[in-house]
Amino acid sequence: MTAALSGIEEMLEIAGVSQMISVGNLGVWRASDYRDGSRLREYRSIDWYLARGRQTGRRGQLNASTITFDLMEEPWRRQEHHYDVILLESDIYNGGNTNFVLGVGTQASSAIISRHRLSRRYLPELPEDELIECYKTAVMHEVGHMLGLPGRFGTRGHLEESLGMHCTNTCLMRQRLRLEGWEELTADRLRRGSLCIECRREIVNFFQDMLPDGHFEPMESSEASFRPVGDDQFIPIGRR
Repeated sequence: MTAALSGIEEMLEIAGVSQMISVGNLGVWRASDYRDGSRLREYRSIDWYLARGRQTGRRGQLNASTITFDLMEEPWRRQEHHYDVILLESDIYNGGNTNFVLGVGTQASSAIISRHRLSRRYLPELPEDELIECYKTAVMHEVGHMLGLPGRFGTRGHLEESLGMHCTNTCLMRQRLRLEGWEELTADRLRRGSLCIECRREIVNFFQDMLPDGHFEPMESSEASFRPVGDDQFIPIGRR
């Protein structure tokens, strides 16, 4: 969990907005009224989102595209814009014919990241500290997509279309379809930095474009509560 929060905060710092945006850890989020008897109430708990992903998923895997859709449709998104990051222990895929994905990032909405494959079960030769760094890379990658990376307007170079738009520079926004590739991305991140110059410029522009005058309006700090870390967590991100 520490690695995930560190990854989110690092991306906001690169964007130059870490002092304007609050990151709250809701832990295993459940509103006080999340159940109506034995029925889970819509949008009121992490349990409901995961149940929805399980209903449309495959055996042993959650359908991340269903969860992404539900996050975009949640009622309070229309009341106050924010970003949702969901961290999962469950294995996920993104609909279609994908075998699995480590995560799904949706621009200006949400990021879902699974740690299931970044474990000793699938990468038995990798030390625990390196697995944690790979997980941080995956979190930063999906948060990058959530924050418009790369090629939001398709006007820059060094891009490729591979299960979504990705950077081709030495950058953590490159695409890697095999688990071993995330070791390479992580090694490059630790040795050469997280984002290339083009992606750094883009993520700064993403926030400058949020308001017509190019800056954030002051807001009171978020009141998102911090709860004990569990297997599946909500991390809401909103302007301070």
